Amino acid sequence: MPRVSRRRTAGGADHTADATAAASGPPIVLDEAGDAAVLGVLAKCEVPPSLFLNPALGFKVVWALKHLAARARERVRAAKQKKGHKRMKSPKVRAEAGVTLLRSRLKFLGLRMKVIEGDGHCQFRACSDQLYGTQEHHASVRSAAVEYMREHAAEFSCFCVEEGAFESYLKEMLHGKRGKPIWGDELTLRAICNALGCTIHVLTSQSGGSATSWYLKYVPETPRSDKQVFLAYISPVHYNAFELGSAGGGGGGGGAAAARAKAPTKKVAAAAGPAKKAAAAPNKRRASARGRAAPAKRAKRL
Repeated sequence: MPRVSRRRTAGGADHTADATAAASGPPIVLDEAGDAAVLGVLAKCEVPPSLFLNPALGFKVVWALKHLAARARERVRAAKQKKGHKRMKSPKVRAEAGVTLLRSRLKFLGLRMKVIEGDGHCQFRACSDQLYGTQEHHASVRSAAVEYMREHAAEFSCFCVEEGAFESYLKEMLHGKRGKPIWGDELTLRAICNALGCTIHVLTSQSGGSATSWYLKYVPETPRSDKQVFLAYISPVHYNAFELGSAGGGGGGGGAAAARAKAPTKKVAAAAGPAKKAAAAPNKRRASARGRAAPAKRAKRL
């Protein structure tokens, strides 16, 4: 039986039924042995400690840099379209490239990706899967994040400049917009970390040779559980989870097994080669014999 512990979020106004569920919450499954193994792998990656000595400051710095980079990309894209350059790669193509890159990183570390349903709740589903062993509590995770941001508005509202924008952001994040769920972002990830008191590790498909550019670590201000959350982020569209790869598999998702499955076929084909040559040899000898007999027949006719 896995050990379990119950966690409670900071109590606040009961805005939805999900808020009540988040307050009591499903039991957090503690898999300390498995978490320790993955943490041992992640220890190979260097995380810049300066951003996490002051988590709030580090988070604001990362958020600001991402927004500056996004605006720069928009300006470059607009300039290229104005000059008549070819269109940039579609989001689907970029996502496929991101999956390939992220899988290769996970395989290098001996990890493997755990696929999460992509329905607009993927960040919350991935966290639910890691905390509770199932994706079904994603609504509870989302509600806990929104409630935490509402209760700590001074920390989060600074990212919404316009008046009333923060409250609108919280409402849409909780209930969706035009019938569709709003994707989780860095704000909700930080809120989940603090609301549930768990450490979140994120490996991303961001380009960069150093692990510091694609390994992010969110440490809660008040830890409430030893459970670790391991997320694989395919930028900019989807969150999966990751776990320790199977023995000998290297986290490659069955690539090695597939190679081993194909190997006998190659051996059989290689063994069949000499047999085919041996079978073909008598035919060649008969053909050459017929070729030599042909001049003799023509001579008799003459």
